[in-house]
Amino acid sequence: MRQVSELTDKHFFSNRLKKIVIFLLVLAVLAGTARFTISRLQAIQQVPVREYVGLPVQTAQVQTGTIKDTVSYSGTVMSTREAVVAPKLMAEIKAIHCSEGDSVRRGQILVQLDDSEPVEKINTLKTRVDSAQINLNYWEQEADTYKTLADHGAISRHEYKNILFKRDNAAAALKEAMAALEEARTFLTKSTLRSPFDGTVTSMAMDEGEMASPGEPVLTVSDTGSLKVVINVIEGDLAKIKDNSAAVIRLPGTGTVVQSRVRKIYPTVNPVTRTAVVEALVPEDALGKARLALGMSASVSIILSQKEDTFLVPTGTVKVQGKESFIFVVDGNKAVKNEVNTGINGDRHVEITKGISAPETVIINPPAELRDGGKIYLPGEAANQ
Repeated sequence: MRQVSELTDKHFFSNRLKKIVIFLLVLAVLAGTARFTISRLQAIQQVPVREYVGLPVQTAQVQTGTIKDTVSYSGTVMSTREAVVAPKLMAEIKAIHCSEGDSVRRGQILVQLDDSEPVEKINTLKTRVDSAQINLNYWEQEADTYKTLADHGAISRHEYKNILFKRDNAAAALKEAMAALEEARTFLTKSTLRSPFDGTVTSMAMDEGEMASPGEPVLTVSDTGSLKVVINVIEGDLAKIKDNSAAVIRLPGTGTVVQSRVRKIYPTVNPVTRTAVVEALVPEDALGKARLALGMSASVSIILSQKEDTFLVPTGTVKVQGKESFIFVVDGNKAVKNEVNTGINGDRHVEITKGISAPETVIINPPAELRDGGKIYLPGEAANQ
């Protein structure tokens, strides 16, 4: 019994000791956690709270200047005068005396058609005219002779009138033959195709040896000394454009800018594309400088209206909500909302006709969350706040 009691006492003290050790370990962990938490709180309390400085914005000064209302279209450089050279008869092309790109003069022979048939016809008609002339000469002599006989009563007046009738028929036959000969000679000239004006051969459609038909193009001559840019304008802009309106031609290939004018507005609108053709003339003094070539692409900006000495702000400055247009003006570190009236909308600026004055500073592309009186700052200023 005594041994059992001793074993029980030892077991009791061993369990008690374990509990004390565990309790001390837990207490130590709690103390460490508390110490860490207190130090963190103290560190947080030592960090200064930074004041809200507002939204970052970009600004610009209100300017006074000139603004233009324009519409721009892409077009093609063309000649103001162009002629398709085509025959008026069917014949083989015997010779072509020019090549594409050649400069030609008015009246210069460009194409020679086979003229063997009209030449043969002319020779036949010449013989006919000669015979008719001989016949007329004979009957004129007869008429003179018979007149003398009739005057002396040697023949009747009826016989004399028959001679005059034959003379008149011979004269009519000669006149008819000469008219046919003249017509044949005119027809012969159609075998030779000439340049209608000074210009440049801009295209060749046929070659020597081919059979040309009436109206079928053989080549094209263009006046390269008189050029235009042709554009297709939508019907919504068409009513705004006037004859002789100022325009600017830009050549993307060379970067050349040419001052121009609207030369012609076509009176009909294409029912499919809903566009009409408008031509802008290239001034003669700009032809050499611009290095224009037929078929070259070009953009045309037509000036619809222009305002001078007016208030301007960059595009993106004006915001619209419903029927209200407004801008934000910088007042210290705050944005002040100003209702405005706008005029011309240009490529880079908007005209302000009411609600602003120079030299105020405005906010460009204001953030959506910006409100009237809201705080703002310029990028780079935040570090100094």
